[in-house]
Amino acid sequence: MLPIPNEVANSLSIFDPNTQTWTNGWWNIFTERGVNKTAAINTSSSGTTIIVSGIGGKRICVTSIIFTVGGEVNITLLAGGTSISGPMDFGGSSEPRGLVSNFGFHHIEIPEGQGFSINASESVQVSGLVCYYIK
Repeated sequence: MLPIPNEVANSLSIFDPNTQTWTNGWWNIFTERGVNKTAAINTSSSGTTIIVSGIGGKRICVTSIIFTVGGEVNITLLAGGTSISGPMDFGGSSEPRGLVSNFGFHHIEIPEGQGFSINASESVQVSGLVCYYIK
C-alpha cells in the first residue's frame, strides 16, 4: 500500500504520488511546490535579459538568486517588463560583487504568463543562477 500524499517519513521526506517517489528535505514538507528547476544567468550586455521565459497559464516562483558581477553595474529584477526591485548597486568601490539570496517560504511569485528577467545598467559580465518552480 502506498503512503498518502502528505505522509511524512522519519527522515523528513515526503511522498510524491505523481512520481511515486520520496523527496528528501524539510523544505518540501512545508510547501506545495512543483519540480525544482534552475536557469543560468549569463549576460554581458546592458539592458534586459530574460532568465526564465513566461509560460501561458502558469506562474514562475523564484526561490533563490545567486550571481556575481565582473564590474560596476546596477541590477534590477523584473517580472515581465515590470520592476520588482529597485536598481541594486554592485561591483563598485565598497559595493558587493554579487548576491546570494534564498527567499525561503516567501518566494518571488511572477504574475501568470510572465517571465523573470534582470536588467543591467552597464555591459558587464553577470553570471549565476536562479532556482525556481512552476505552478
